[in-house]
Amino acid sequence: MANPFIDEAMRTYGGKEWRLESHTLPRCQVKTSDDIQSPLTVEYVLSCCRPPTGVKTTVLIMDAQLAVSDCGLPRDVALALKGQRVASLPVAVRVAESPPADSKVGGVVMDKGNGLVDVIKYVTFKDKVATREATKLIAGSAYAPFSRPGPWASKKAFQSLLDRLPGHQSCALEIIGAQ
Repeated sequence: MANPFIDEAMRTYGGKEWRLESHTLPRCQVKTSDDIQSPLTVEYVLSCCRPPTGVKTTVLIMDAQLAVSDCGLPRDVALALKGQRVASLPVAVRVAESPPADSKVGGVVMDKGNGLVDVIKYVTFKDKVATREATKLIAGSAYAPFSRPGPWASKKAFQSLLDRLPGHQSCALEIIGAQ
């Protein structure tokens, strides 16, 4: 699947001068479109992904739920993700099963107005897991990140796309550049 944003992100963040740093607990912040150099829409980020069908193992699975109501405040959903309290998420956006203890859950919660939110939750596993097992966590639509040669370049590129979504972000991984 050719996608110029994926290729650009891999060229920009795929080098050794960039690394992914894992946080003990996700960080929570609000990003507006004005805060992001080239903001993306959730629909665009999802177009850079694929259904997990045919993928045998994964280290990351995404759960996308669009135009969901009865979730409360986007900030509260993001703070629950930040605290890894997936059981305390509103029922409308709760994960289907609790993730493994050594995994991390992050997400982006975007206020769509009129009481609706788009929620992308993602689970990062410590080691590869069978995709069949990973998809058991999904309450909405399951997505796997795009596939490209160079697993670390792909991971960094994918995180850079998530970082370009405006909304309440709860991120377990952060791209760090050389100082």
